[in-house]
Amino acid sequence: MPASLKGGFPPANRIHPVRYRYLINLEGKTTMKLFVKWLVCAVSLFLTSQIFPGRFVLWGGLLALIACATVLWVLNIFLRPLLQLLALPFSLVTFGLFSLVVNGVVVALAAALIPGIAIHGLWVCVFISLLISLGNMMFAHKAR
Repeated sequence: MPASLKGGFPPANRIHPVRYRYLINLEGKTTMKLFVKWLVCAVSLFLTSQIFPGRFVLWGGLLALIACATVLWVLNIFLRPLLQLLALPFSLVTFGLFSLVVNGVVVALAAALIPGIAIHGLWVCVFISLLISLGNMMFAHKAR
């Protein structure tokens, strides 16, 4: 074991702030950005339920909406980058348009995991993913 790791984690005054910025939450920046992204997911789902009342059905009410937003948020953080990497050849051939389909599949998977929500059609899922992308583009980068 190297001498630098012998005592466990280095003391707080020796931690490099850039290298460990995700390990140690500096000034709450990461938490606020994650919360804004979750809020954008929830608002996008709500707006889609109002725009497409027959294609996006909420049986569980607000609780199902919050659960679906949470599941969608987690899937967007962990699963979507892996799917984007696997679909990279298709995205290159279609000049990036296939990424909309991948995002729609992630939304459909999130809706399938929550029993109180039904989304009918992949295009509604793609529309939800477009709303999430627009919301993150407008609001998430401002939350520092």
